[in-house]
Amino acid sequence: MRNVAARALPALLVLLFLGSAQAQRAPTLRVAGQPEIVIPAKDMQCAGKGVAGIDVPDMPPTAYKRADGVVLLLAGNRFNYPNTGSTLDEVKRRDCGSLLTSTRSAEPASFTDAEWLVALYSANGTEVLGLVHNEYHGEEHGLKECVITSQRDRECWYASTTLVFSKDGGKTFSRLRAPQNVVAALPYKFYPGMKRAGTSNAKVVGHPSDGQVYVFVTNIERNRAKPTGECLVRADPAKPSSWHAWDGKGFRQPIGSAYATQRAGDCVHVIQGPVTSVRHVPRLKAFVALQLIGSKLQYRTSGDLLKWSAPRELPFQFTALGSYKLGDPQPLEYFSLLDPSSGSRNFDTLESRPYLYFVRWHTNDKGVVNSRRDVMRVRLAMD
Repeated sequence: MRNVAARALPALLVLLFLGSAQAQRAPTLRVAGQPEIVIPAKDMQCAGKGVAGIDVPDMPPTAYKRADGVVLLLAGNRFNYPNTGSTLDEVKRRDCGSLLTSTRSAEPASFTDAEWLVALYSANGTEVLGLVHNEYHGEEHGLKECVITSQRDRECWYASTTLVFSKDGGKTFSRLRAPQNVVAALPYKFYPGMKRAGTSNAKVVGHPSDGQVYVFVTNIERNRAKPTGECLVRADPAKPSSWHAWDGKGFRQPIGSAYATQRAGDCVHVIQGPVTSVRHVPRLKAFVALQLIGSKLQYRTSGDLLKWSAPRELPFQFTALGSYKLGDPQPLEYFSLLDPSSGSRNFDTLESRPYLYFVRWHTNDKGVVNSRRDVMRVRLAMD
C-alpha cells in the first residue's frame, strides 16, 4: 500500500494543479485605441560611440514595481538600461545606469555572455528574482568555425535562461556561479559551427493557486528536426535555485547545464510555436499567451498553464519585421501584454486597462534603420 500511494502522489498533485481550470472563462482581446509612443528612439542614447553596440529595445517589454513604488519598464538589450516612473504610464529613460552588465565570457559553460534582463519577479518588492536571456556568440570569441551565413540559422548561437538576484528591490543584481545560475538550457554543450539553438526568452507568471513561480522558455532548435515550442519550468520562490520542467506528467525534469550533468533529453512543449508574453486574468481565472506567428498576432487561453486553447487571432493591422519590404509601413516586433492597473507588482496580470506593447523600427529610403526603435503601445479591450 505504501508503494502504491507513493506512485499515486505525483498524479494526484497534477490533478490538483489542473483542477484550477474548472472555473476558467476564456477572455477575448481586441484593439480599442490608437498606437502611442511610450519611449521614443531619441531618448535611448546611453550606448555611446565608444561602446560596441547600440541602445535599442530588443525584447518584449516587461515591468515590475519596487518596494519604494518605482516602476521599472524593461525593454532593452544586453546593456540593460531601465526606464522608470511612478506608474507604468509615466516611465521614461531617466539615466544610463545599467541594472546588469553583460559579462561577455568566452567560456560557454559559464552561461554569462551577452545577457538580456528580460523579467523580474518578487513577492515583497525587496528580494527579486531576475530572469536573464543569455546568448553565447561564438563568432565574437574568435572561433573560426563561426562565420554567420544566415540570421535565421545563425551559426554558433547558443541561448539559455539564467538567474540573477537582488536584495535591494531590483536596483542591483548579483549572479550565482555556474551551474547554479542556469534555469533552462539545451541538453547538449555548445560546439563550434552549430546552428541557432536555445531554451530562452523567459516569460514569468505567478500562479495564484499555489504561489509558485512559473517560467515559459522558448525552445528553438536548428540542429535537429525539432519544432519550436514553449517549455514550462517552475520553482518555489523560497528555493529559486531548484527548477524543474514539465515532463508530460509532472514537474520532474531537470533542465539545467549540460556541462554539469547528463540529461535525459529535451523539455516537453506545452505550447507549439514561440510565445512572447504570458499573463493571468484574475476575474476570469484564466491565463493568456501571446504569439506572433508569421505576420499575425494570436493568443491562446488556459486555466492551468498546461492545456491551451487553439489560437485565436488578435485583429491588428501591422507589418511584421520579418516580412518588411521597402516602402511598407514601419515594421513591428517584440509584442507583449501589460496592464498599468495590475494589482501585481510583477505586472503579470491583466485587469481593467490592458495594453499591447511592442517595438517599432524606423525606416528610410534604404530600408529598416536598426539603430532607431520606439517602444509603443495600443489600448486593448478584454471581454
